[in-house]
Amino acid sequence: MAASTKNSHLTLEDRRIIQKGIENGSSKQSIADTLGKDNSTIGKEIKNHRSLAYSSAYPVDCVLFPKCKNRDTYQCNSSCASYKKFSCNRRDRSPGACNGCSKYRSCRFTKYRYIAESSHHEYRELLVDSRVGINADKEDIVELGNLIKPLLDKGHSLYVILQNHPEIKLSEKTLYNYIESGVFQEAGVSINCLDLKRLVKRRIPKSKRVAFNKRQDKSYLKGRQYSDYETFMKDNPNASVVEMDTVYNDVTNGPFIQTFKFLKYDLLICVYQEEKEGRKEGITEEKERREIQMAIEMLEDKEPIEKIVKYSHLTVEQIEELSKQIL
Repeated sequence: MAASTKNSHLTLEDRRIIQKGIENGSSKQSIADTLGKDNSTIGKEIKNHRSLAYSSAYPVDCVLFPKCKNRDTYQCNSSCASYKKFSCNRRDRSPGACNGCSKYRSCRFTKYRYIAESSHHEYRELLVDSRVGINADKEDIVELGNLIKPLLDKGHSLYVILQNHPEIKLSEKTLYNYIESGVFQEAGVSINCLDLKRLVKRRIPKSKRVAFNKRQDKSYLKGRQYSDYETFMKDNPNASVVEMDTVYNDVTNGPFIQTFKFLKYDLLICVYQEEKEGRKEGITEEKERREIQMAIEMLEDKEPIEKIVKYSHLTVEQIEELSKQIL
């Protein structure tokens, strides 16, 4: 067991040991003992930073789906009497990822991988973002602002103020940042860049010319970036991939061309559409045709009217009319 490193951040080398442990099938407790960490630390690290490597090929995560007699019918859903949710101890419990699993290539359920380098990069970005802000409460800012405001009005520089007031435990750079970002004004103290006589005379540097933007939440991109696609293709070289795109002449009206590129066969299919509305109508017609087909199948199976209405989205009158046609 390694010496205890509790209350310290995981390093890239620690994460490589975690990845190796997962590939060897080690439990979270075993990995934690090796690194001198708590079991929950390793569990949270794997769960928070594992990436989606493969989305399930089945419409429902049912263990019986590959051999189920209802797999191609409307009954194939989580409400089926035979439905049994798929679970994997290695993926869902310990160690928590699919690296090194002997069934990795043959498994068609959702799979996750833990990659040390990408996990470390993601953690470092989160660590930096979490430390952006003001390390003080409003009362402290108001007290500090009331102290330096009269001195700034007299023409004193921040350097002189800090030299004469050692009780201020902030650097000159930090005070400049507080004033430039409007921290004192938000706290109710009227201190801005115009109070800094020397700063007003300086040209604004390029790095400060950009507007402040709120940090975007990019969590929705996890598992959906091009790097994730490259990882998936590396693990599944025989996967059949179709790239779809739309080429517009006029975005508002049309005409436009829908393209479907089958990478495995290097085949490109283009579908020319005169109007944008025509595509909507075609989709609507196809949807109605499928709903009617589903209702007919359920009528033949003698399902109750209420159930047919629920799954086919047809009205009772439409279903009764179909029933007469079948009879």
